[in-house]
Amino acid sequence: MPLLLWLSDPDSITAAENAVVLGRLLAAKAPVVVLAVWVPPAPGPSLGWGDEMAALEWAAEHAQELDADPRQLLLAGHDVAGGRAAWLAIRAAEGGWPELHGQLLVHPTFTDRYPIPSLPVRVAPATIITTGAPSDDGRRYACELRSAGIEVAELLDTDITANLEPRSNRPGGPGRPSTMALPTAAGRPPCSQANADRVSETR
Repeated sequence: MPLLLWLSDPDSITAAENAVVLGRLLAAKAPVVVLAVWVPPAPGPSLGWGDEMAALEWAAEHAQELDADPRQLLLAGHDVAGGRAAWLAIRAAEGGWPELHGQLLVHPTFTDRYPIPSLPVRVAPATIITTGAPSDDGRRYACELRSAGIEVAELLDTDITANLEPRSNRPGGPGRPSTMALPTAAGRPPCSQANADRVSETR
């Protein structure tokens, strides 16, 4: 069974509490062990990753004790924590360990301190949930990943909503499978189009 390390927003207690709720929902709905952590950011302008990397390494080392498979280690985060999760995945790839099986970024938000990574290489495949808006950070990061040749599935909020509808209300009726099919890269606009849309939107 996969082990998912869920990062909570370090700057918001409310967001951290919401992340725990989301993590519990994931654990209840999917065959995955969820380990939620709240790590405050390092002080100052530097990008400190000591505590977060330590949490990721602990998860990799103790996965079997949690009845999870250390070969299926996932990293996830929502909002600002989603942006930090993206950077942590890059740091793990640069260091060669822990090896991530994938990353789940829910509406990732990047800041001046943690900007959108440019052409990340060798990082784990990603599933990114976005609003689909041209200015959406998740959509823009998905483009960066695709440009770097990284496997990425982009889910829109509408995709999630449709999947959460009662089966009797879905097209096809109760017999429709309940599994979610992730859209492929071909189903989303290319990076050049996404960037052009963003420039157009900000004018």
